[in-house]
Amino acid sequence: MATRNNAFAEIVRFWLCERHGYLTMESVPVEVKGPHSDIDIVALHPSDRAQEVQVGGRVVELPPRLAVECKGEYDFEPSANELTRSLVNDLQMAAEHGGEVEAGTKRRFSLLRSEHGERARAILGGGPIGRLIVLHNLDTKASSGLDSLCRQCNVSVLTIREIVDDLIAWVGKHPRPASLRMTWTGEFFHLLFNFCLKDRLSES
Repeated sequence: MATRNNAFAEIVRFWLCERHGYLTMESVPVEVKGPHSDIDIVALHPSDRAQEVQVGGRVVELPPRLAVECKGEYDFEPSANELTRSLVNDLQMAAEHGGEVEAGTKRRFSLLRSEHGERARAILGGGPIGRLIVLHNLDTKASSGLDSLCRQCNVSVLTIREIVDDLIAWVGKHPRPASLRMTWTGEFFHLLFNFCLKDRLSES
């Protein structure tokens, strides 16, 4: 399966790699019944320790072995009401089965399927796998019980706004911002936020 050149997933990958030091693989194919499926990002931290990251005014612990699903449906449902409801429903089913949905069960969030868990564990050495789900938005009115379900299933949920805000703050304080030009996404952030918008951001 070809690697998707998707801006939403690329920003998440850049945040994991450059901001927090993870090593990553993208678009990892997973054998399932029916249509093709994959894991958007599989990530490993060389320290083999959980990383505490502060995003959106809260601290989130990311395990050293991590599988990531990116749901950037901002053009189709900006409010993410239906998407949030689907996430809660899928997590409820996963929680009822020990944290993963049974093999062969189709769910909107494929990362919760046992086939995807097995594939991630095979790549990352068979230890416990954390899951990170990144949404374009989270409807708080539709997210009742989400925090408890996430704890049961070892899942963290972030929005792309939280990640982008964190990257903007990081880029603005980077000791050697020109070094970000070594990566395509890093150069975009450096150009936009350290060159084009730096004075404007400092005034706001």
